[in-house]
Amino acid sequence: MPHFFSKNKLFLFCLAGWFLFFFASNVLAAGYELEVKLPGMPDSVSDPGAYMRYLFIFGVSLAGFLAVGMIIYGGVKYMLAASVGSTQDAKDKILGALGGVALILCSYLLLYTIDPSLTNLSPLPVSQIMAADVEAPSPQDSGLTEATTATATGTGELACKTNKICQDIESGKVSSTLTNSLRSLPVEVTVTETTGSHGCASSDSCVSGAACGTSTHCSGNAADIRVSNLTTEQKKEVMQSLSQNKCVDQLFYSGFPEYCKAGGGQNASKSKSCSAHSDHIHYSVKSGCT
Repeated sequence: MPHFFSKNKLFLFCLAGWFLFFFASNVLAAGYELEVKLPGMPDSVSDPGAYMRYLFIFGVSLAGFLAVGMIIYGGVKYMLAASVGSTQDAKDKILGALGGVALILCSYLLLYTIDPSLTNLSPLPVSQIMAADVEAPSPQDSGLTEATTATATGTGELACKTNKICQDIESGKVSSTLTNSLRSLPVEVTVTETTGSHGCASSDSCVSGAACGTSTHCSGNAADIRVSNLTTEQKKEVMQSLSQNKCVDQLFYSGFPEYCKAGGGQNASKSKSCSAHSDHIHYSVKSGCT
């Protein structure tokens, strides 16, 4: 019976620990001041990762302090018990304390062996968190086409949502790799964005949530393609063709998530970038790729 209750206590202790962790995560994400501080902890912590790091350091320090205390206690008890010939209990306490310290060190070593990043509870910089989704969507597509630009051979045209987009393509602001991939698509497409709406120049607006000034649109290596004038089969053809192009680095469209990718081949079908691009296809190409 006591063994049963000890298991339940351990379970309730773990459950309470997880509850406190998620509660602390939600509260600290807002950057609240700490009402109760632990030794060595600052007045305020802005993120759960830093908070858990302080808790981990405090816990290890406390465990080490208690282990030393228990070893001293066991040593004193061993010396006193030696006169009456019963030292087993003292030995058990000393070995238990040493075993606890070894367990803490082994748990750290195990996590470090699996993946060193598991032992680093520091939060990711905001720039890295934003980079995980690669590209925010451009403004909603109005469906209007204002201009066209001729191909290099003059045998065909590429439709553009605005004159500026066609001018970007004709003036060379868009990389030749990107232009060539647009020309080689299996269906005729309309380009709805090249270098605009991402804060690439002081005169450009920047759509909310976009990587203003640092987007692949700004380097002329990204384009958006209208989907409202394409059939389902044509959309699939475009996505399939781009996903198989060795120069394509990013590819996002929620209509065919199986072809979404980021970083030159990594499947991004579950990323926010893929699901956020619902009214156009966004893709970028690698610099200098031919």
